[in-house]
Amino acid sequence: MGRGTPHHVELWVPDLARAERTWGWLLRRLGYGEHQRWADGVSWILGDTYVVVEQSPASSAPAHDRRLPGLNHIAFHGGHRGEVDALVSEAGSHGWSLMFRDRHPFAGGPDHYAAYLENDDGYEVEIVAEAPAVIPQTTTPPAPAHPAPVHPAPGPQPAAAMTAILELDRVSHTFGTRVALDGFSIAVHPGEVVAMIGFNGAGKTTAMRVLAGRLRPHGGTPRVFGHNPDDLPGHAARRFGHLIDAPLAHPDLTVTENIRSAARLHGLDRTAAGRAGTTAVERLALERWAGARASSLSLGNRQRLGIACAVVHSPEAVVLDEPTSALDPRGVVIVRDLIRDHAARGAAVLVSSHHLDEVSRVADRIVVVHDGRVVGDLEPGGADLERRFFDVVHDADSLTLTAAPLDPEAGP
Repeated sequence: MGRGTPHHVELWVPDLARAERTWGWLLRRLGYGEHQRWADGVSWILGDTYVVVEQSPASSAPAHDRRLPGLNHIAFHGGHRGEVDALVSEAGSHGWSLMFRDRHPFAGGPDHYAAYLENDDGYEVEIVAEAPAVIPQTTTPPAPAHPAPVHPAPGPQPAAAMTAILELDRVSHTFGTRVALDGFSIAVHPGEVVAMIGFNGAGKTTAMRVLAGRLRPHGGTPRVFGHNPDDLPGHAARRFGHLIDAPLAHPDLTVTENIRSAARLHGLDRTAAGRAGTTAVERLALERWAGARASSLSLGNRQRLGIACAVVHSPEAVVLDEPTSALDPRGVVIVRDLIRDHAARGAAVLVSSHHLDEVSRVADRIVVVHDGRVVGDLEPGGADLERRFFDVVHDADSLTLTAAPLDPEAGP
């Protein structure tokens, strides 16, 4: 170890047995092994650094007060973000409680992903996740060839300096003679839920396929973390989760096996994948079917499984095509909360839906997709959302007819 790096930390506690239940679990969970043991204490070691926990007769205060002079808290590296979240989900069973629930996992600011835990003696630790890879800056896209949206969103827009995580810049695609995307432009920023609504065949799913790298567009520029999704680097692919068309699950694997396999495919090691898989099963209320084969699931539970596989690794970019399709009311609420939680953690989330009322409950922005283009925005939660949707579509159709070139052979 180099000069200045920590040698050891020594904690004096009022009750050794109680401290072993909390500190012992946490340190083993972080990779420490028991080092030495004596009548009034025990130590754990990782590499050249060790932590001592010792019962002290001089520790007479009933609880540690973090506002008084002295040690405030200890910070540990916690691995990647999925590992931090998995550790937090287990901590309550081992004498630790999560502090700053409204700010987790950004308790240290928007660029700092960490969880703060406190045990029964009032000691505080911070579990810090690895910093995500820097997202390359992109230039502001030029104005689209088509007219600007007729109904701009009146709500607050993302800061201009914030780089979009998911972006389509004037993307075009055709299937034979049918135009699927026609100068389609959209951007989703960190911490934002954007919902696309539109008629069947409007282009919503096609746009999502382009973002997922499943379809190479004939024109325009798609970006995920600043990269072409058709050739997404591994470090970026591991931070991306999507569910498009039908849920992808191996029919002969169980629910748990499918979710853990998805976690492994997104870069989690075997231990972390197991923990994250258990958390995902519980979060999507799939415990009853955890050992069931995917082929035996109902349509709604298969949808829950697909969503669990898409987000088990706590991605920073999420694309969900009709996520509440086939779900019962309980499932709709579970998925709605899941989407909002991912956005609260800083993920960029793009969803599509036909249900105006449902997207108004979860989206920060609603974009109207029509004839392969984004033709306007709607304010979530505003009055008479359905009427405003049809107004936007009608105005877009009228504008298209007005802008159509005249036939020189036609009479006046």
